[in-house]
Amino acid sequence: MSRRNWTNAQKNAIKAREGSVLVSAAAGSGKTAVLVQRVIEILTDKKNICEANKLLIVTFTKAAAFEMRDRINERLSELIRENPKDSFLKRQQILLSSAHISTIHSFCNSLIKDNFYKLNIPKDFKIADNSEITLLRDDAINEVFEENYKSGRKSFLNLIEIFANDKNDKKLVEIINSLYDFVRSHPFPEKWLDEKLKMYDFNLSTEKTVFGEIILNHTESLLNYCLNALEALKRLVSEEEKLSVYLSSFEQESAILQTIKNSLHEVSWNEIADKINVFNLSTLKRVTGEGDNPIKLKVMAVRKQIKSIIAEIKSLFSENDIDCKNDTKKLLPIVEELFLLVKEFSKKLDELKKKASICDFGDLEHLTINLLVSPCENGFEKTEDAIELSEKFKYIMIDECQDINAAQDMIFKAISKNESNLFTVGDVKQSIYRFRQAMPEIFLKRKESYNAFDENSPNYPAKIILDKTLGAEKKF
Repeated sequence: MSRRNWTNAQKNAIKAREGSVLVSAAAGSGKTAVLVQRVIEILTDKKNICEANKLLIVTFTKAAAFEMRDRINERLSELIRENPKDSFLKRQQILLSSAHISTIHSFCNSLIKDNFYKLNIPKDFKIADNSEITLLRDDAINEVFEENYKSGRKSFLNLIEIFANDKNDKKLVEIINSLYDFVRSHPFPEKWLDEKLKMYDFNLSTEKTVFGEIILNHTESLLNYCLNALEALKRLVSEEEKLSVYLSSFEQESAILQTIKNSLHEVSWNEIADKINVFNLSTLKRVTGEGDNPIKLKVMAVRKQIKSIIAEIKSLFSENDIDCKNDTKKLLPIVEELFLLVKEFSKKLDELKKKASICDFGDLEHLTINLLVSPCENGFEKTEDAIELSEKFKYIMIDECQDINAAQDMIFKAISKNESNLFTVGDVKQSIYRFRQAMPEIFLKRKESYNAFDENSPNYPAKIILDKTLGAEKKF
């Protein structure tokens, strides 16, 4: 039987079990081997017993789930051959056949079939293929548009005028379909739409709106870049006697930009705009005989870049507070009508799918969410089904966690013990499924908030970084 030399980080990822653990695993870091070994050590621990069917292991593909189950079974078989009289190992191998090792959608499908009567869906529903769903989506959007054309609703006709052309309304159809797909990646789509609509409050001062805050935060980042660039220029020219005449200009510009930066979250939108729009880089003193000086050429290149960034910032503050409010006021009815059409499309499509006794993968997620949680003012509340299910699983392990969305994340929160028994593995650099509504920011947010794992004094939730390594190569 093969043995591995585990790195210290790999050992920690295998053995850390007293709370939630996030593993950031680079390509080639041996994360699958680590995950398998973690499962094996859990299943063979006779002091802290966890039966195989008390594990939930979620993989991204069916092939990965099959491989995971096969590798765990193979390792158990090896151990049983070494210890043929160990009934504990034999029992774990038997229970492995009923362990929950699957994709998120296979898990949801199994859960829904067991609880179909609570969800008001037919027992014999099936998962539709892409062609079936495409046809139903076409039928649903056509019915919604036909009904709205007949009603003659002014807000609808205005939206058509904005997005459609003389030939067809294909562009608006594409927008509705895209927005529908996006909001379904969230656990409570209608609530999400309603919350986003509230952002279009034209009574708020611009700096207090969500859009204003985004611009201010982005401006702060740009100003930080400019300030750092100016500091670098100061160091460069301070070593050149002739170019040191630039220092006073750089210092003056830094002082002004620092003042603007400090005021970003302290004063009104108009005051910020006034300060930014009057700022210009100063004209540098002439220095003769230094045209080919590489330091001077570097200075001029960086100054050109800073000038471009300042122009970008000015463009962000090209409108005053009243103009911004008026823009928001004009946008509100457009966004409101668009969100209404998405809701109507969703409702119509649900009716058609229910009539045909079919659902798609997004439906599996949302039916599961409906079974497990209810939205409330502070987020969500677990149902009795969720509480019962969370007691069933001792450990929940999620592979390729960088590619989950908010709806899937809600499911994991609902079935975990308040997120205290989650083991998530991922690498945002390997996230390639944005077009499928993957949200790597969920993984990043956890990573940023978790403590670095300390094997001598574990503090959970914890994160462990697995870099590409040769430390887990097999030894025979």
